[in-house]
Amino acid sequence: MQDSCPYEPCSGARCTVGHYLTGCGGHDKGTCKACTQHVAGHYFSSHGFLNDSCPTAACDATRCAVGQYLRNCGGRMAPANAGVCFPCSPPPENYYLVSNGGTVNHCNASRCYDLPECPLGMYRKGCGGKGNATGTGFCAPCTNIAPGSYYITGAGNFSGICPQQSCDSLPNCQTGHFRVSCGSPSNPSSQGSCSATCPAPHPGYYLSEGCVEKPCGECGSAQYRTNCGLDSQDHSSSGACQDCATPPAGKFFNLSMNTGCTPQDCASMKCGTGQYRTGCGGRSIG
Repeated sequence: MQDSCPYEPCSGARCTVGHYLTGCGGHDKGTCKACTQHVAGHYFSSHGFLNDSCPTAACDATRCAVGQYLRNCGGRMAPANAGVCFPCSPPPENYYLVSNGGTVNHCNASRCYDLPECPLGMYRKGCGGKGNATGTGFCAPCTNIAPGSYYITGAGNFSGICPQQSCDSLPNCQTGHFRVSCGSPSNPSSQGSCSATCPAPHPGYYLSEGCVEKPCGECGSAQYRTNCGLDSQDHSSSGACQDCATPPAGKFFNLSMNTGCTPQDCASMKCGTGQYRTGCGGRSIG
């Protein structure tokens, strides 16, 4: 018999991050205890071996994107946690976030009003607020143009209502000339130009006095409009409503619904129990 009992070295490596080994020696393998040397703005990055001195690392908020802040890093509640990036509270309407919040829920914000003005006849849509906290939005066309007017600035702000002015306020053209394409549907920001002849209107429009485009309008049930704006000389005709061709057998024009020249199946009109439908066709429901 010899005094040569096996032994193992005391090693704090078996302790988890943020803990150290204490009470190890003799017949006791010791226990792992939590390190207590907390440093503000830091978290425990390893175990403390045999001493209450766990290594620390600084909380790194720079890894959080714009509009986020570092949460639950270090401290007594999460001493060994490097933290997670969490969204900052959304900015007020018409503001957007331009930085991260570091380790607090306070991201810096800028005004959407200070962004470059959108082009003529457009406004800034979807900037900041709850729906797009870090976004600057985009320029979208304004939609409030009145007939015979044109947009005069791009200051539609965030409502889609751009300032406009009447085409009548523009200088008169010389005798025998007309102002054409002012505030046209395809270019509502255009002041147009003076011309001796009016250009052809867009499909679905005809020309009134001064080359102003007006919509052709709808016809009644079982009718369609023909030759609107298609006359070869001045495109001033609003056309005429013509009756649709008689529908095929088993179909009729439902005059209670303005469906143009699209007929309806007679079979779709159900009768009561013990009855059948007769005389359905053309413009009659039977």
